[in-house]
Amino acid sequence: MTATFLAFRQGCSYRQRIELLLASQGINAVRVFEFGTLDAMLGCVAAGMGYTVLPRIIIEAHRHRFGIHALELPSAIANIDTYFVTSEPATWSPALARFVDTLHQQARL
Repeated sequence: MTATFLAFRQGCSYRQRIELLLASQGINAVRVFEFGTLDAMLGCVAAGMGYTVLPRIIIEAHRHRFGIHALELPSAIANIDTYFVTSEPATWSPALARFVDTLHQQARL
């Protein structure tokens, strides 16, 4: 029986992570069903249709609504770089400039 991975469309970093994990284990014949909403994906996981990879905070927020079980992934797969993306600094409003300053301050902590 082929495992079914439930994911958002190509480009989702969580989808990429599970695909890399599976490929590293020589598993490449996995069916992928794509979803447009989190509720649909979690509902299908709860129904036993397949599995997915999501941030812990999402699982904790929705666990009470769905009968789901979560396992922590190894840090090499789980930890991903996340970036704040914006237009060129010359176009920033004062509020956005202050927010970027706050991000830089937090990064130094």
